[in-house]
Amino acid sequence: MGADGVAAAIDLGANEHRRFDLPIEGMSCASCAAKVEKALGSLHGARRAAVNLATKVATVEGAVTLREVLDTVTGTGFTVPTRTHVLPVSGMSCASCASKIERLVGALPGVTAAAVSFADETLTVSLVPGMITRAGVAATVGEAGYTAIVPEGGDTDLLAIADEMRSREKRELRRRLLVAVPIAVLFMVAMSLRSRLALIERIWSPWLELVLATPVQFYAGWPFLAGSWKALRTRSTDMNVLIATGTLAAYGFSLAMLLFPTFFSGAHASHVYFEAAVEIIALILLGRYLEASAKAKTGTAIRLLVGLQPKEALRLEGDTTRPVPIDRLRSGDLIVVAPGERIPVDGVVADGQSAVDASALTGEAEPVDRGVGDEVMSGSVNVSGRLVLRASRVGEETTLAQVVRLVREAQGTKAPVQRLADRVSAVFVPAVMVVATLSFIGWLALGPEPRLANAVVSAVTVLIIACPCALGLATPTAVIVGVGRGATQGILIKNAEAIEQMQSLRVLALDKTGTLTAGKPVVQTVLAVAGKSRADVLRIAASAELGNRHPIAIGIVRAAESEGIAELTHPSRTRNHPGGGLEAIVGGQTVWIGSPVFVRRMAGGVEVPEAWQRELDAARSSVIAVAVEQRLSGVLGTADPLRPEARAFRSSTKSNVCSRRSARSPWSETASTTPPH
Repeated sequence: MGADGVAAAIDLGANEHRRFDLPIEGMSCASCAAKVEKALGSLHGARRAAVNLATKVATVEGAVTLREVLDTVTGTGFTVPTRTHVLPVSGMSCASCASKIERLVGALPGVTAAAVSFADETLTVSLVPGMITRAGVAATVGEAGYTAIVPEGGDTDLLAIADEMRSREKRELRRRLLVAVPIAVLFMVAMSLRSRLALIERIWSPWLELVLATPVQFYAGWPFLAGSWKALRTRSTDMNVLIATGTLAAYGFSLAMLLFPTFFSGAHASHVYFEAAVEIIALILLGRYLEASAKAKTGTAIRLLVGLQPKEALRLEGDTTRPVPIDRLRSGDLIVVAPGERIPVDGVVADGQSAVDASALTGEAEPVDRGVGDEVMSGSVNVSGRLVLRASRVGEETTLAQVVRLVREAQGTKAPVQRLADRVSAVFVPAVMVVATLSFIGWLALGPEPRLANAVVSAVTVLIIACPCALGLATPTAVIVGVGRGATQGILIKNAEAIEQMQSLRVLALDKTGTLTAGKPVVQTVLAVAGKSRADVLRIAASAELGNRHPIAIGIVRAAESEGIAELTHPSRTRNHPGGGLEAIVGGQTVWIGSPVFVRRMAGGVEVPEAWQRELDAARSSVIAVAVEQRLSGVLGTADPLRPEARAFRSSTKSNVCSRRSARSPWSETASTTPPH
């Protein structure tokens, strides 16, 4: 799309003739098409409306806007499908840049929503398929003086592009800082010591200041000059205009005093303002470098989520397996997932049985047993047994990809207070220019001598200190950090508005396991039958559980290790019984470990004494029975301890905290019931 085409697209108003060809979802019969066609035809300014049921496309011509057409279709009960894309954008220097891009892209035909995150340097745009492409959006951004990159594949490419852009920005800022900062420090030292050291007084001169200030003004400060030219070329203003105007005013005024001393009075010519331009450029470059460093950390949550996706998968081809890249998997492929590996696709278990840890996606701390016919999600961890999966969703369709997309879109949304800041930023720069001009005129007309010098300093001061950057950066950065921090803790936040509304919460409902508790069961009690010791029971149980990645098994092995029991024997064979427990061969003997019901059924009617059951119930512990060769050896009492920060939360918050309580495990206790594996 050329520059003229972009301008024409943006300048089209409701009074111009337009044509929209939009796909419509949900139509199933001729009456549906007639309903949509009638509604579109009744739009004020519509000259023609036609709906083709076979192609499911609606055509509207006339003096109407895309928003009017979309709202009309939605009002009839149908939808126009859109696709949301995220494009990295470079070249922005302040919130005004972000607002300008947002305004230009949002006015393009086929764009239903556009949001620019200055902190994250991304453009999130929703497009109507067939009306405009990502390349068309990128072209519009480019013609505005910025750079938008269209990723060729998924979030991994997007992250790589964003990281490269930020690294390049930091390198460029570092090079310019290495010029500006030493000269700025030299100016500060000379200004503070010249009246006390005669040598500096003799060496330091306005001409030396000119030599030192010139590379700072036109090399270190070049991004501000280039940015202001981009803004003025598109008849807009931003922070670069303020900085460029202020520093050029100080530099130009000082240069004029050196070149044309007779034009100014002696009082004015006695002082130049090169140091003001140098210090301002150095400080703002330093601020931008720190800002770029902070923005580089905002993608941490997305990186962690994308990191849950394996890069390769073992595809079953006949009787052999072959590692293939994730992007080459197709729906229907058979995937082999070994214990301890992450699941690469959404699918259904075709063979095998295992416990699957989906806590990174669902927040549920306890692994869930999965067997033939059960569904599993990408990004989950296969805890114990070998699984063969039949892929049902791959690539961008997987649950993990959707979670990543939701988190990215949430980071790109704007809270109400941020939209207010954007509106203020849009008029802030012109207002500052007006105030600086009035300040210059006021000091020149009414100020003390030397009036011209004081007027220049006053105007430059207004231009520089009135920077809207913090106004436009603080809120989006807070939103990105908040949404990202929540994602890393297993909390998915839908949009920025939800964060802002959290201040009015009065009741908060929390899940217990893995939220209020650690999700890592520990052994609290060990009871042994006559002839067995506590160490004997732990040794038998831990030996049977060696290599098992179930949280209860891990807790039992850790308990044995913590008590110095080192003579553990690896089981020669194990078999998991989902929902019941484990059967293992240890040292030639059969060991059953699990719920009392499971052990009684598998070990020939072995019973846990009622007194032990009551004791562990009173302690709010789960009962894990241990039997060897159809004889009870002992029982373990396990519990899921409360997180330390959960107690701090309960004591510090003024909100009412509700939870789904278990009769045996109120969350305020340190113990909790944990289902046996």
